[in-house]
Amino acid sequence: MGKLFKIFFILLLAYFIFNPLKVMAQLLGDANSDGKVDGLDYVIWRNHYNQQVTGAVMGDFNNNGLVDGLDYVIWRNNYGSSGPTSTPAVIKTPTPAPSGTSFNFISWSDTEIRSDCGSVFAQLSNQANALGPEFSIYNGDAECGTLSEWFTNLNGNPGNGLANKTFAVRGNGNGSTSNWSTFFNFSSVANNIGASNYTALTNNMTYSFDYGNSRFIGFDVLGCAKSISSSQISWAEGRIQDAESKGLTHVFMFMHGPIYYVDLHTDCTPPAPTSNSASQNITDLIKRHAIVTATFHGHEHTKSYVHIGPSDTRIPVNRNFDQIVSGGAGGGTYACTTSSGHFITPPDYCDKYEGFANVSVSGTSVTVSFYQQGNTTAKKTVTFSK
Repeated sequence: MGKLFKIFFILLLAYFIFNPLKVMAQLLGDANSDGKVDGLDYVIWRNHYNQQVTGAVMGDFNNNGLVDGLDYVIWRNNYGSSGPTSTPAVIKTPTPAPSGTSFNFISWSDTEIRSDCGSVFAQLSNQANALGPEFSIYNGDAECGTLSEWFTNLNGNPGNGLANKTFAVRGNGNGSTSNWSTFFNFSSVANNIGASNYTALTNNMTYSFDYGNSRFIGFDVLGCAKSISSSQISWAEGRIQDAESKGLTHVFMFMHGPIYYVDLHTDCTPPAPTSNSASQNITDLIKRHAIVTATFHGHEHTKSYVHIGPSDTRIPVNRNFDQIVSGGAGGGTYACTTSSGHFITPPDYCDKYEGFANVSVSGTSVTVSFYQQGNTTAKKTVTFSK
């Protein structure tokens, strides 16, 4: 028996020595069969994206004859795995998030000039800060006096520190704010919160940063998504591809005007994706990259949520995707409307009240809770996953 066992062990050892490729082939996402899933495999997937080819060597990791977003998900879920002695990789389902992939942030916008804008915004700041966010994103129309006055109210008046961990982009109400790029220092904000990879197309205007398992991209666009320039699209695509190559889970984009409008406060009618080529460009950008999970907006002074499915015509990206509007933080509110011809299909949720959204990221899962001024219980909560 001992002799037979030795013979079996020698034969098994010889198999692993002389047939490494067969073992490594079990490692899903490893396009170049080097025993690890990394950025080189992503490049192979990207170079063959949307091609009808078969086999992992072409980036078709599920062998269905098409290199698409499903193959990217397989690569991303196995990113960092190595072989040849690794356990065969599988397409993973969401699991509790490891350290560094769970965090929460505030999304808000539209503090416009009116008699109580400062006091309302300051109260909302203290209410939001009590939820313990790592940072906040402000999606345009930072008005209510000068930037210094807006900044003071953002900080809770007296200071709660939230101003030093807030990233902002301009809205149409900031078109004449000439000192925007010199007033802010979002690179320092990134350092304040421990974010990484801060990169800017234009200083403190269009930029990106990484936090946890996510990349955030802020667009400087005054109003409608049709105003996003081709240079912004090209730059953003590069940042998204870089996020994919690094194995990040989410890309979140924030800008002032929504892609799909939910009320009549808009300079794009009908809804952005069907009305102009520039808006179609942002839609196509999202469509090309499954890593883009959601976009965050203001401009419309509502709290709204639009969930897009694979066959949804509202934002035709042919997959699951989510848009959040968190407008009205001291600037008043507007009515949600189903006016004929304004939008194709109503949003999944829309209401009007002063407030903000608290966004919790946990691995592949995202939970958005909409809060009304003065109410510590969320008025509406939605959860979606990659």
